[in-house]
Amino acid sequence: MTAMICRWLFGLSLALSLAVPLPAHAKPEHPKAEHPKVKTGAPKGKASASTRSALANRMSTPRPEDIDRRISLQTLLNRPSADAFSSNQAASIEGHVLRCQKEADGDMLLTLAASPREPFSRRWVIIEVTSGWQKRKRVFAPEHLEHLIGRRVRAVGWLYYEPEANSGVRRGTRWELHPVTEITPLIP
Repeated sequence: MTAMICRWLFGLSLALSLAVPLPAHAKPEHPKAEHPKVKTGAPKGKASASTRSALANRMSTPRPEDIDRRISLQTLLNRPSADAFSSNQAASIEGHVLRCQKEADGDMLLTLAASPREPFSRRWVIIEVTSGWQKRKRVFAPEHLEHLIGRRVRAVGWLYYEPEANSGVRRGTRWELHPVTEITPLIP
């Protein structure tokens, strides 16, 4: 019973710490230039590496009108084609954190699934917290993100289609939330 109360209090304190707003001087603005636009779907093969990098490393927080509420973890898995969504959209998805690993570029890659012990990678969705967002929000520090393994979370971020088919990352779709701009642990 004591362990259950401690876990509940930890989850509550983590949720509250994630909900603390940024000071006014640190809040991001939403200039149009900060998130490059593509016509539809993912940046095509012709998209330059700099365009793909700009999309993956956006520092703007999605506005409510940027978030497509129809998109869920399952929707991303059901519609894996490059033209299924737009990289101009953001999404809010829920899932269990299965893994958390630091990539060579400093980004933190988290694997989400509908089930807390999902063994099949074809049912996994990748979300990434970029090093820029880790610097912006202390709750995105690797040690904080690692504590989310096994937890159900809601993640908000920009849609991004991973251009590397053989990136070495096991996943059910090349659509990701990248960058993630908010993660909220959900109370079970």
